[in-house]
Amino acid sequence: MPWAEKLDILQNRLNAVSTMVCTDPSLLGWPMMMYGSLQSPGGSILWIGINTGARIRSAESDWWFEDISYFSVSFFERLIKTIEERGIRSEHLAGAVMYYARKYLPGLGRWQSTQSGKARTVASFNLTPAAIDQRVLVESIEKLLPEKKGKSFCRFLLGLLRFALILGVNQTCQDSLERRIGKQLEMASLDGL
Repeated sequence: MPWAEKLDILQNRLNAVSTMVCTDPSLLGWPMMMYGSLQSPGGSILWIGINTGARIRSAESDWWFEDISYFSVSFFERLIKTIEERGIRSEHLAGAVMYYARKYLPGLGRWQSTQSGKARTVASFNLTPAAIDQRVLVESIEKLLPEKKGKSFCRFLLGLLRFALILGVNQTCQDSLERRIGKQLEMASLDGL
């Protein structure tokens, strides 16, 4: 790792992953639709009237959540900061951080529905490393979360605060979570008026 760091291999990988994540998924499908439909009745893409056999890719924005969830906490934190610097939308950033937290904090998602109604994979349950310091994880997750509003985000913050209190995180982290939740409950009461 020291050599990889010294030779900028890690930073180059972070830049490559963040470029892929921040690229509009609709631009990854080839050829691009310009005038009218490029899709044949069978569903494959037409290129100059020729059936290429390729399919139009789904434009889901969360395709990368599972992939980056296997990174260590420190590498994940560096990647999220790199992605944030590139200007990714806050809802995508929050989604990735929430996915990571739910994966390594067992029970955090118990009170919440799974994201987009998708079931978690068996691998995500079996590969959860026991070596992760959950207190450090909660403190890191809190720092990485963007400002966001919404019921599901508020439920996530409440679950994270519950973990924070159980694990005895530092006071700064706890205060920040309480401030975020308070802000969510101001916004909720104003939206209800």
